Amino acid sequence: MNLVFYKLQTNSFKSFLVFASISLILYSVLFFVFTSRSSINSVVIDSENSILTKELEKVIGKSYYQMTDSYINSFKIADQSIQTIQIINFTDNALYLSVNYYEKVAVIEDYRSRPITKNVLLKNGVYVTYKNEKLPKVSILNGPVEEGFEGELISFFTTLDSKSTNLSDSKFKFDGDSFNGVIDELEINFGGLVDLGTKAASIYDLLKSQTCKGEVTFVSSESFTTSCNI
Repeated sequence: MNLVFYKLQTNSFKSFLVFASISLILYSVLFFVFTSRSSINSVVIDSENSILTKELEKVIGKSYYQMTDSYINSFKIADQSIQTIQIINFTDNALYLSVNYYEKVAVIEDYRSRPITKNVLLKNGVYVTYKNEKLPKVSILNGPVEEGFEGELISFFTTLDSKSTNLSDSKFKFDGDSFNGVIDELEINFGGLVDLGTKAASIYDLLKSQTCKGEVTFVSSESFTTSCNI
């Protein structure tokens, strides 16, 4: 009786070992196949960015399933001009990404420094290197420039741009007290560097008519005097 029971136990244990071994082998094969298919071997972005490309080398060897939106967008810190990074596709172990950049607002020339500096202001308030972009130009002739300077400029140019005004050839200057500019053939004295978004909206109809060639002087955020016939 005990011998029969022992043989049964031995056979059962052998069967279990065979089953466990087959299961382990099968699991290992499936895990290898899954891992090899989901492993990232290269990263392709839709725009040239050497800084970001270098940073993204950190994802090589990781699983595609680890690539959450929050993780991918953590690489924005490498380049402050980047607004978002989006995953487009993953095929043949290559991760394809789309990079969206903040809009370029204006070229800022600072005559207070020697040599004169020239940078591009982005919509998020960050400056990047000037690369011959065709944008409205702002010259800082004197200062100091108060806190909020970039925000006022962004509000100003964004307001005019949203109203389809062509600003690429326009020029502006700030002398430490007043903000002045020339749009087409209209010379505008905006006064202090405050409420520029409101002032931009106030002169939109005047700019749109394209019939005013003269001077405009703001006396408040929403009112101005002009030599044009309105």
